[in-house]
Amino acid sequence: MKTHRITRHLDLSAQLRAELENSFFSSKDFSDLWGAVGGHSVWWVVEKKGEQIAVLPGVEFGKKLVRRLQCMPDGCYARLAVADGFIRQQKELGALIIDNIANYGYAKTYITDFDNLFDPPDKFDLISHTTTLCDISESDWQPPDKKLQAQIRKAQREGVEVRRFNVISDFDSLISLVKKTEDRHEQRPKYDRTFFEALARLDKLDQRVIWYFCEHDHAPVASQINFVCDDTLLSWQTFSDRKFSNLKANQLMLQTAINEATASGVLKFNPGLSPQDAEGLKAYKLRWGGVSYNYNTLVRRQGLGRVL
Repeated sequence: MKTHRITRHLDLSAQLRAELENSFFSSKDFSDLWGAVGGHSVWWVVEKKGEQIAVLPGVEFGKKLVRRLQCMPDGCYARLAVADGFIRQQKELGALIIDNIANYGYAKTYITDFDNLFDPPDKFDLISHTTTLCDISESDWQPPDKKLQAQIRKAQREGVEVRRFNVISDFDSLISLVKKTEDRHEQRPKYDRTFFEALARLDKLDQRVIWYFCEHDHAPVASQINFVCDDTLLSWQTFSDRKFSNLKANQLMLQTAINEATASGVLKFNPGLSPQDAEGLKAYKLRWGGVSYNYNTLVRRQGLGRVL
């Protein structure tokens, strides 16, 4: 078996292309989304006797000595697709790809292994993560926390309007909410208008993006971006105006997203990771119930990647 890097989606076999589309984080459109922030889609492929039997998609950033690989960017997960007849060799194929990635010469490599598929090789360091997975398979699911239930009812009584994000009418308000959120956290915005425009196009193409926008008395209150990956709803990004926090719009948006997801067969809800120092946010997410789930990001730094 041999492993090599492919930069053209059409160079993948028809079967592997189809397998990649089965999971949102491995789909071509999701990989291509990151072109809006300078990324380039790449696929690491295993071949056996000329047949492509496994592929790991990723996104490269930078060039030459500072080229970096992420599978996948910003809290999203690596997804290994395997051809029919090779599922039992999944771990072996994954290990082969990971070893070849380590030897390729990336300045930095980040592989987020949510499925705990990859046995951590010596060439990588590990960053441990803990999130919560909630069973939302019941059609009438609601969070077990009584206070959270009351907050959702309050938002409904206050007349908070939750609807799908509309790029034409809501875009400028979204950018304002993004700025207010990042200012509150004393951070620079991760994404600019170009990225959100690209994400809005993906939202139109793929039902696995669940993107809400919230208003109250015609004032923008909050916006929330969720992804459906396999059988799980992931709360990915939330932007809000703190002066409206008493309306509890974020809680109502999440419950609305969960209701929509369960109606389409989604079984689990992941409220997402929180920054290490965000104790209040961690406590809020725990109130949605569920059980703790542990996974790792594999990290490798070489050359300039050790100092940049």
